[in-house]
Amino acid sequence: MTTERPQILAGATAPEQCSNCASTLHGHYCAHCGQPDHPLDPTLGHLLHEATHEFLHLDGKILATLKALVFFPGRLSAEFLAGKRARFIGPIRLYLTMSVLFFLLMGYSTDKSFKSDSKVQADTEIHISDKDSHFSQWLNRSIAHALEDPRAFGHEMMANTSHVMFAIVPLFALALRMIYSGRSLRYPSYVYFSLHVHAFFFLVLAVKLLIGLLKIDWLENIVGFIQLFWMPIYLFMAMRRVFGGTRRRTLLRFAVLNMIYFPCLGIGLFVALCLTIARG
Repeated sequence: MTTERPQILAGATAPEQCSNCASTLHGHYCAHCGQPDHPLDPTLGHLLHEATHEFLHLDGKILATLKALVFFPGRLSAEFLAGKRARFIGPIRLYLTMSVLFFLLMGYSTDKSFKSDSKVQADTEIHISDKDSHFSQWLNRSIAHALEDPRAFGHEMMANTSHVMFAIVPLFALALRMIYSGRSLRYPSYVYFSLHVHAFFFLVLAVKLLIGLLKIDWLENIVGFIQLFWMPIYLFMAMRRVFGGTRRRTLLRFAVLNMIYFPCLGIGLFVALCLTIARG
C-alpha cells in the first residue's frame, strides 16, 4: 500500500524533512544530499532572491577564478589542493570553458578569413598514378580533398586538435609526476595543476584571437609578447608556488618538463593532422 504525498497548499510552511531525500533537516541545507531548504510554494520575492543569489554567486566565482588564474600563477592549484575550492570554478570546468572559447574563436576566425579572402583556384593539380603505392595514392587523394574544401578541413583539424590537447593534459601531468618524484602528492594533483595551466594557455590564445578579429594591432602585439615570454614565466612561477623548491631546482625541472612536453605536443599535432587527412 502506497501513501500519497499530501498536496502542497499556498502558504504552506517548509517541511521539517528534506523534500528530496526525506532526511531530517538540521539547518538551511540538507546534511545528506545538500539540497537547500526552499519553500515548497515559493513567493515572487523568493524567486527573485534566488535568481539574484545564483547570478552573483556564479559571477563572483568567475571573477575570483579569472583573477587568480591570470595574475597569480599557481594560486588556483595551490588553493584547490589545500581544500579551498568553494569560491573558484572547478579545474575541469575551467579547462573545458577556456578550450571551448579558444576553438570557437579559432573557428570563427577561420570562417572569416575564408569569406574575406578573394581566393583563386590553385593551378597545382594532384596527379594520382596507378604506379604509385597505395599509401601515396591515399595521401594524394586526401590532399586533393583538403584543397577542394579547405574550410571543412580546417574545422576537422581543430576538432582533432581539441581531442589531442585533452589527451596532452594527463601526459603533461605524468611528466610533472616524474620530475617531482620525491613529492608525496598523488598523480591526480598533477592533473589538476595541468588543467589550470592549460586553461591559462587557452585563455591567452583566445584573447589574442579576439584582438586579432578586432584589428587592434598594438594590442595584438602586446598579447603576442605575453604569449611568447609570459607563458613560460607563468609556468615556472606556478611550478614553484605549488610544488616548492629553489629557483635553480625549479628551473632545471622546468627545462626537463619542456624537453618532454614539446615533443609530445608536436607528435600530438601531427597525429591530429594525420587523422584529419585520413578522414578526407
